[in-house]
Amino acid sequence: MRNPVKRYPDWPFLKALVELWLQEQILIVWKPRRMMITWTMLCAHLWLASLHPYVEAYIGARKADFSDKLLDKIKHVYSHIPQSVLPALPRATKTYCHMDFPDISSAIYGVAQGGDQLRQETATAVFYDEFGFWEETTESWRATLPTLVGGGRICVVSTTAPGLFEDLVKGRLGEADKLWEQAEITYQDSEFTAIRTG
Repeated sequence: MRNPVKRYPDWPFLKALVELWLQEQILIVWKPRRMMITWTMLCAHLWLASLHPYVEAYIGARKADFSDKLLDKIKHVYSHIPQSVLPALPRATKTYCHMDFPDISSAIYGVAQGGDQLRQETATAVFYDEFGFWEETTESWRATLPTLVGGGRICVVSTTAPGLFEDLVKGRLGEADKLWEQAEITYQDSEFTAIRTG
């Protein structure tokens, strides 16, 4: 049997994606499948929460069970980081929809869609996966925007689907579209669109 744990690919477009994520408060990515966009964003949020104190990161999916599966992927990555790469990772515990780094007072939470999921929470970073397929995109989006007031960041990714996500990507929001700037990132015949604050 082959080793199921593989080295993270050294693809230039993933580096470009992470650079955009580090620079922008809002990043919206219209992605094709099989380009490791979701995995990359999960790793970015793991980096943020495991190496920086007092981080409150939220990973959202359509249902809480899906969010918990995303946190399982984060835990998998965390468990397979070689000591030669990061010898002093903080202790981590994973329960349903929660990954805690108690030594540095940071955590990653899994949340479902909906306007009440982040109410009264102070997020350092929010990542929504396959946002285009959520039934409550507008409510979720509006509830997430206060994150920006405190200096937090929001990253939303999805494959194409009609609705708010497609409207954000395709510039169908009228005056609100003046907030966005589109960046095309291409790598070996694969392309994704990243929308960032302009």
